[in-house]
Amino acid sequence: MRRLASHPRITAMDSFRTTVGGNTGTGPERWRRFRAEDRAGYDRLLVELKTRQYGLCCYCEIRLVQTAHELQPLAYQVEHFVPKSGEPENALDPDNVLLCCTGGARRELAVPHHDPRSHPNESCGQAKRESTPTNLGLPHPSTLPIAPPIVLFTSEGRVVAAPGQVAAPPQATLDRMLNVPRLIEARRSLLDILRDEIDRTVDGDLLTITEARLAPDEGQFLHSFWSVYRQVLGAFGESWMGAHHARILQVGVAPLDVNAVS
Repeated sequence: MRRLASHPRITAMDSFRTTVGGNTGTGPERWRRFRAEDRAGYDRLLVELKTRQYGLCCYCEIRLVQTAHELQPLAYQVEHFVPKSGEPENALDPDNVLLCCTGGARRELAVPHHDPRSHPNESCGQAKRESTPTNLGLPHPSTLPIAPPIVLFTSEGRVVAAPGQVAAPPQATLDRMLNVPRLIEARRSLLDILRDEIDRTVDGDLLTITEARLAPDEGQFLHSFWSVYRQVLGAFGESWMGAHHARILQVGVAPLDVNAVS
């Protein structure tokens, strides 16, 4: 989990929220009508969320965009942080929507890190289901501190709360949403590759590696498991964050200068 930008504001649902379809009925009904009756607005919502989150799942940080910088079909869903089945207004609240992976629910999806194999491999919003953030002790990603990170990754690929981080979710919530076999294995494999690469690299080249792994690509999207890269890069990663966190947390204010790592 990483701090997500809260700007620019999500505007794609604004017009529909003022219609009869957008302000009557239950939350699920309002959401279904929005998707069915305002396809242009829904498509714009996906673009806004994809851009603001740099193409990553809001929870596990799987990359949801393809090489052409379009969302991978079947790999994503819109997550309602507070379930839309509660207060009807939650369904179209711009502060309540996030872009999330499908959490292993798509058995036909043949892309890395998505093969569920079995029910315990469901993650993220799929594992969260209708539980409220309050019940899970789950902070909204936009409220997380920039540094230090609230979670760490063990050598086995598990996500654990960082020592002394009161903002971190309870370990039971991390286990439920993020510590599923397919994600643990993917992170463990990445950790092994990164540590081997860094062990063979001199400090000067680590600056180049840091820029390549932490900076957005030409489409302004980040690598899968971005926080794993940040942790393994250590002081170099935190130095990069110190120079660039304002740009990572406010999409569109200015292009990143990846050569300005201090």
